[in-house]
Amino acid sequence: MNATGVLICGHGSRDEEAVREFELLAAALRPRFPQHDFATGYLEFARPNIREGLAALVARGARRIYAVPGMLFAASHVKNDLPWEMNSFLADNPGIELRLGRDLAIDTRLINAAADRVAAAIPGDRSEALLVVVGRGTNDPDANSNISKIARMLWEGLGFGWAEVAYSDARVPILRVGGLNLRSVPLDTAGEYDCVVITTDHKDVDYADLCVRAQLVVDTRNATRAVRAKYGSKIVSL
Repeated sequence: MNATGVLICGHGSRDEEAVREFELLAAALRPRFPQHDFATGYLEFARPNIREGLAALVARGARRIYAVPGMLFAASHVKNDLPWEMNSFLADNPGIELRLGRDLAIDTRLINAAADRVAAAIPGDRSEALLVVVGRGTNDPDANSNISKIARMLWEGLGFGWAEVAYSDARVPILRVGGLNLRSVPLDTAGEYDCVVITTDHKDVDYADLCVRAQLVVDTRNATRAVRAKYGSKIVSL
């Protein structure tokens, strides 16, 4: 029994291979820190979720837990979602000491790892080459600016002729999961469906408007907490 546990906090993915790759991280850390217990937990799309990961460590004897975000930069998940998960768990487990770490952030080792990948792909002269650094993209300006900083460091450090930054968006028109085609629809059509399930608490969603339009809302992220008093008859919280 280890009194100290470490939870590696992941975003989660619908891609099973991505989840398995994240699990390899925890597996690699265990032999390096045999005095600690390790577990993983995910914010969405995968199990165990954050609360289940914390509970597993406590069940195995942990009384002090370090929660480490396995996330590149501090956007809404690191700034809002993970602290909410920690505070919620502590409220139900007051005897546990729980500390939340920071995002991976810009670090010399991160820059060196990226530089090694670039050098392997373009080993020669890069003065006539364009470097394009693609970030996930978020409505958090700090996280977006970090992508630009990394691009500048790689551009200048590796001798590229110039560099550009671009951002991807995870929202796609059709997502194929388990043989089903899941189609992206506007939120203002919520009333056309029997139920709306909230799996992520995003700052750019107007949850009051969503509750007005929807017939039933199943909230798995406590996203409707600010409007529950008014629209509680439509909301089921999990």
